[in-house]
Amino acid sequence: MFTFFLAFFSANLLVGCSSDSENSMLVVSDKANTNEIVDSEQAYMLLTTDYLDYLNIVDKELLNEMSIKEQIKTVMAYKLAEHITLADSLYTIDITKEEAEKMGISKEVYAQCYHDILVINEEVSKIKGCKNHDIHLLDYKKFVKENKGVENAFFYSLKAKKKEPQRGLITTTSGDWGYTTFFPNIFHSKVEFLGYSNAAILSVVTCSVEQWNNVHSGTASGIMGQPLQIVLNLFVSGSGVSAKLGFKTADSNGGSTTWRAMDDKGTTHESK
Repeated sequence: MFTFFLAFFSANLLVGCSSDSENSMLVVSDKANTNEIVDSEQAYMLLTTDYLDYLNIVDKELLNEMSIKEQIKTVMAYKLAEHITLADSLYTIDITKEEAEKMGISKEVYAQCYHDILVINEEVSKIKGCKNHDIHLLDYKKFVKENKGVENAFFYSLKAKKKEPQRGLITTTSGDWGYTTFFPNIFHSKVEFLGYSNAAILSVVTCSVEQWNNVHSGTASGIMGQPLQIVLNLFVSGSGVSAKLGFKTADSNGGSTTWRAMDDKGTTHESK
């Protein structure tokens, strides 16, 4: 991870000259070969040990898709997450916008996280007590504390670019539901979803499995740079009965989830 960032920056940073030293900027070419203007102080911060400790939390595959600005935004989000408390299924931010700015967290990131928390709290309040609906709320403060500095504890697989018999991808472009249908083979008893939102920093997604008019749903909260995992039981397998899978996010920009059928040990058996 350290080697990646040092090599990446040394190969792609071009220092621009200016008569005003305060306007000195770095032109950064990201992995998509698009140029971005990043404040030189922010770019330097991205290479410090503190920032690398936060970036090490981010899933490798998602990190490789992030631009430099997105990486900086992610670090700010993780720094703020250390000051978000979860109590009675509700989130609150423990510091003010001014205190966050002194820690290097921008007003924009603070404002978006504040908005995202309101959305998550509202979404959770709607589903609390619903039958056959699991709720998994991430303790942001605990999550960052336990994983900061631990190099890549997670790996998010986007291999399912197209639908296969026992795995696939559901994508949405709004907060509406997206669906797909498959026929679970006799080996499988569960479906695992790994989802994320397109724009939210602090996100919440809901997934569902429907068979024979029975529905099992689950809602999970998370943070950018990490997949939101939901595992739901199938009602029946291997009898020619289809399963309707659903996915939605509270993010108005939508999101995506991979899904795969699996047995009780987490293994997927592809149909022949």
